[in-house]
Amino acid sequence: MNYGYTEDAERIARKYIKLIEKNFAETGNLWEKYNGHTAVNTNEEYDAAKMLGWTAGVYTYFCNEIDKK
Repeated sequence: MNYGYTEDAERIARKYIKLIEKNFAETGNLWEKYNGHTAVNTNEEYDAAKMLGWTAGVYTYFCNEIDKK
């Protein structure tokens, strides 16, 4: 958004919000890692942490930015 790519930034933010909400509805948790498409990524080098603050922080930031529109 800071560089004028408002449409792309909003599209990406909305996709992130949708992913987080979908997975929260399915698992009841926020997760540290997602595979970027559809699911929690728990099969990598270590187990994904539940309820991680970074996920909530980015989610909240994106929701606030979208609400400004």
